[in-house]
Amino acid sequence: MIHCLSCTLLLSGVVVVTTNSSRPYYDNGTYQHIPCLPMGLAIMVLLINIFAPGTGTFIGGFCVLCCGHTLYAWTDRTDVCCHCVCYGIAQHLLATIFLIGWIWAIFFGVYFIRTSVDNYGRQIDNNYESTVVVGASR
Repeated sequence: MIHCLSCTLLLSGVVVVTTNSSRPYYDNGTYQHIPCLPMGLAIMVLLINIFAPGTGTFIGGFCVLCCGHTLYAWTDRTDVCCHCVCYGIAQHLLATIFLIGWIWAIFFGVYFIRTSVDNYGRQIDNNYESTVVVGASR
């Protein structure tokens, strides 16, 4: 992740360093409807999408209701579930007609894993925003 570093020098001589993590790659568009699943389940979704395009996305959509969560507060679990089910059906139909659906399903499976990796990293690092006081003078 890319971090933005900003320093503030207060009048009292205290330097405050604040880091803010940059916005992730899935911050807009279709990818805000990809749920954060446990890593094992995200890998399973990718493998299912490789061998049965769209089915993994379909299953991943239903899994958000029981063992996953959404990335944003404004995105409801049922909304994410409905979008993933629709994407899974579209991927399956496009895979039988063209190979576009199969490629789309594989990319979607990779994004399932990426959201899980990013979410796991955030839980460990807690890098949303951290403040460190560097020094003070009197």
